[in-house]
Amino acid sequence: IVMDEKGFDRIVWVIGILDGSTWADFRPITGGLVQELGPVMGAVDRALTDFVHPGLVREFKWHLPSGGWIADHLDAILDAGRHKIIKQILDEFSAVKPDLESLPVQAIHNDINDYNILVAGSLEESPGISGIIDLGDMCKAPVVCDLAIAAAYVVLDHPEPEQALENLVIGFHSRYPLSAAELDIVCRLLLQQLDVSVVNSTLM
Repeated sequence: IVMDEKGFDRIVWVIGILDGSTWADFRPITGGLVQELGPVMGAVDRALTDFVHPGLVREFKWHLPSGGWIADHLDAILDAGRHKIIKQILDEFSAVKPDLESLPVQAIHNDINDYNILVAGSLEESPGISGIIDLGDMCKAPVVCDLAIAAAYVVLDHPEPEQALENLVIGFHSRYPLSAAELDIVCRLLLQQLDVSVVNSTLM
């Protein structure tokens, strides 16, 4: 904690310099790069398996198992077609929520989006994942939530979303094997993450 120029205490995050651009800014995003991201994420979640902290147990708008909070705010979506899609995704999420709640929980990153993934590479060097940053949204949840959250950003605007999802899941599963029950709900959790993003951005 340091004092700013007006005398207020501020929390300062200090991190080492990592090479690379954000996933959002790097091009092209190849299938190989997507598949490489999976093992990196799996390794991160594997490393977090035994990490415990009382601050991890919290419900907030980005805690995916608590994503049903958007049900009280669907009236903010004024476009009838979009409202129908969001409601359908929410209903499907509600249907699998008992399965989600039956899964073991652990510390997860919880925010592996396209601005928290770093990619390094050049014309002379093949691109690769150089880092995962921003641990500010960490929480305790089923590990499949971490995969679904990242997948939501990876497939968004991707020309071949199904292939991108397959590559990501294969890579993740190679380092952090998932059960059939977890694999069965990845798509619905992915869609619910996007549901929450749309409702939240509308409210904001």
